[in-house]
Amino acid sequence: MKRDSRFRLSSPPSSVISSSSVIRIKRTTTISTPSSSMASISSRPRCKAQKLITENLPSSPEIPMISPHRTMLSPEIPVLSLPPPPPPPAYPKRFTRPLPSKSLSSTTTSTKSTLSSLRSNAPHVTDKTFLIPPPIPSSSKPRLSKPLPPRSASSAKAKEKAKETLRQALQRQWTAAARADGAAPIYFVNEVDDEEVPPQLVDFCYMESKYCSEEVNLECEPYFFASCGCGDCKKAEICDCQAVSELRDKKGKRTFAYDKEGLFKFIVNPGVEVVECNRFCKCDIETCPNRVAQRPRDIPIEVFKTGTCGWGVRPTIKVKRGKVVGIYTGLLMTRRTADALANDLKAYCFALDGHEAPGEETVENTYSVVSQVCGNWTRFINHSCSPNLEVYMVVYETISEMNMPYLAFVATEDIPARTEFTVDYDPAAPIAAVDKKGRFKIPEGARKCKCLSKACRGYVRA
Repeated sequence: MKRDSRFRLSSPPSSVISSSSVIRIKRTTTISTPSSSMASISSRPRCKAQKLITENLPSSPEIPMISPHRTMLSPEIPVLSLPPPPPPPAYPKRFTRPLPSKSLSSTTTSTKSTLSSLRSNAPHVTDKTFLIPPPIPSSSKPRLSKPLPPRSASSAKAKEKAKETLRQALQRQWTAAARADGAAPIYFVNEVDDEEVPPQLVDFCYMESKYCSEEVNLECEPYFFASCGCGDCKKAEICDCQAVSELRDKKGKRTFAYDKEGLFKFIVNPGVEVVECNRFCKCDIETCPNRVAQRPRDIPIEVFKTGTCGWGVRPTIKVKRGKVVGIYTGLLMTRRTADALANDLKAYCFALDGHEAPGEETVENTYSVVSQVCGNWTRFINHSCSPNLEVYMVVYETISEMNMPYLAFVATEDIPARTEFTVDYDPAAPIAAVDKKGRFKIPEGARKCKCLSKACRGYVRA
């Protein structure tokens, strides 16, 4: 019998050797005898593998050992088929630590299920193969991650206020105060220079439709008011609150100052007050034709920087002729107090002189309104010798005998959107004289007018 160390004998059929005993033989011994009996195999195996194969091989003479050196196989001798070697064991992939879940118990359960499934698929793999350490059992409650504290609303608003400019802050404050009275918003625009807001507005108190006073009592007892109970106020002759009105039409009958659309009819003579229905009347403020100036302003306003006259105001929408655009508000004081003010404060002073005759001495029951420290957007209405607004006196929160009317501004013509509102500060002022060089002679106490209109009289008294 010849020994060949290059020959490798694979494992016997699977019916003889179990799948758990698969072993590769590195060195075997072959038998090249032509005998078909297995009795010629040496009774002394050379290695453990040969001994294992010899013990498990069947004793049938039909399956002999064949030498690999034979180039020609006899058809009488069957060839032992060698099964392919088993594939290498599939080692698990490298796992990374999963993201923390809501509770530790769920994470422990999922990890145990993963390990058990991998053990069933690969029995030769142990726990040391994985990079995930086994969970540490704990008898205490699972530790939950504490969420971040919610962002408070006050801190968010503080950051927003810190980012906004002075112009945006003033615009927000004035718009909020206007909307508290139901009025339209107010905007600030400057397309001329870098000035943020108009001067002297740091501690300014915005008041859309009321007077404020420290020395004058603005309250009026209800029994002083004359109220109506008609409900619709179609005719001024039968409206009881119009009994004190001096407004008359061409036929001498009492009439309202507004038409059915709420537009001013321009039939009020100078010094005559318009008496509107008051809060004790039975009519509704939205439908009554005699309650117009007291309605909330519905025209958005822009306070803008002009080229020559500082800051002015203009509407953002078209305004019809006869439309009441707003009332003048501010600090109410007596006329004597107003006359003692400095010159810079008199620029924002309006006299409520509806019952005063020209040249009459100042008495105690006459008042003025100053919008230096409080007021509304009307304080920025500039002067023009050819104005598009007119001022008239209207009473609805007091009675005429108290001499505290409101000053209402009404459009004297159709005003396009973003056209500046202007009013004549001194309608009765004569035109200034002209010298030999064609220049106006400005009277004492007046200043040069900058309205640049064709009818400019050369000066203005502020």
